[in-house]
Amino acid sequence: MLSIHFYHLIDGTTLSMSNNERTQQLIPQLRDMAHNGSKPSQLLRFLVLEQQVEDQILQMELFRDAFNCSLGSVTAIGAWWHEGEHELDDEAIDSYIGYVITDYLQQH
Repeated sequence: MLSIHFYHLIDGTTLSMSNNERTQQLIPQLRDMAHNGSKPSQLLRFLVLEQQVEDQILQMELFRDAFNCSLGSVTAIGAWWHEGEHELDDEAIDSYIGYVITDYLQQH
């Protein structure tokens, strides 16, 4: 059964997770940024502020796909927001999920 998820972005557009070229283009960008030393909070800011990917579930799915991890490994993204209005700030999110990027980089 094909499952299609729709996400509403900051700019008012709708993104379908099933076969979206834009989403697939973000994965190598996230990997490149990680290879260049970007922290998880910097990657999340890139998604939210530059790519208008506001939906946190989509952010988690992008991290999962970019860094070959489980969704469970990145659920802390749901407690972070770029304006600091959630439970986790940049330092905390980097601490909670930084190992995901470290593990990926060690394997690639």
